[in-house]
Amino acid sequence: MVDMKLIRLLPILLISSISYAQVTLESCSSDAIDFLSELTTPKSLSTDCYSLIEGTRNHINEDNSSDNYVEVTGYKNILYTKVYTLDTENNIILDAQRITAGHKTKIKEILAVDFLEDNAKVYVLDKNGSNYSILSFIYNVSGNLTPSRHLKSNELSLASNLTADFQSKKLYVVSKHSAWIKVFNLRADPRGKKAENSSNLLNSISGNGSSLQAPIDIKVYGSEMFILDSDRVLVFNITDNGITSPKRSIAGSNTQISGAQRLEINSSGQLEIINSDNSIKKFNLSGYGNIPPL
Repeated sequence: MVDMKLIRLLPILLISSISYAQVTLESCSSDAIDFLSELTTPKSLSTDCYSLIEGTRNHINEDNSSDNYVEVTGYKNILYTKVYTLDTENNIILDAQRITAGHKTKIKEILAVDFLEDNAKVYVLDKNGSNYSILSFIYNVSGNLTPSRHLKSNELSLASNLTADFQSKKLYVVSKHSAWIKVFNLRADPRGKKAENSSNLLNSISGNGSSLQAPIDIKVYGSEMFILDSDRVLVFNITDNGITSPKRSIAGSNTQISGAQRLEINSSGQLEIINSDNSIKKFNLSGYGNIPPL
């Protein structure tokens, strides 16, 4: 992670620097409804909102770039991005803070975010009442923006987390509540005219035979999906469909996985499981069974 001791705050002109009295997360969310609006009286967000939004990071509503120079956090109807860079003395400094919010964004209640470095986009799993959708935004553009793509589907009902994969050009979504995995086109958008823009469900895994109980995170590497589910990792092929059993799993007391909150694949090609006590347990991608961490 970024060494916060090295950060020197720079003047940021992208967002109003006005600070309001008694700023709360609720007031930030309320102001975000009319953020830079062209339809109503436009509002800006207090800089006090930044730290409040950062305080909501919970392993699902946030994601970082692999070098941790980009941090993305979603809170209710606000997408907040921080970008770091190096100064002339190679100190890490805060370069920009950006807010994406307002009527045009279609953001109502952010459930999960995923930052895909390959195409510099942030994918947002959003809930609007009983309707679920996936919105995408270019990370280094901010304001009251129309999403670059918007996947709307009844198949997303009760979705809880997602990951975007550039290699397979797919969106992989899980539901902790309904115990399923669903796959859609990465470029799904009703405005598109190509097959890659179709919002149709491509693959789905669920049912007792799948061993899924409460999947909370998903990552894709090559031709495989890695699912963090009830303190174990289940592995499927990305082409699996229907009531399909995992091809292998990592589970048992020897794994030391406990209260797991997040799954990552690091630059060394290893699985990293982040436990509730923030301890990290690493495994080979080909590992299986009741094995100890590396």
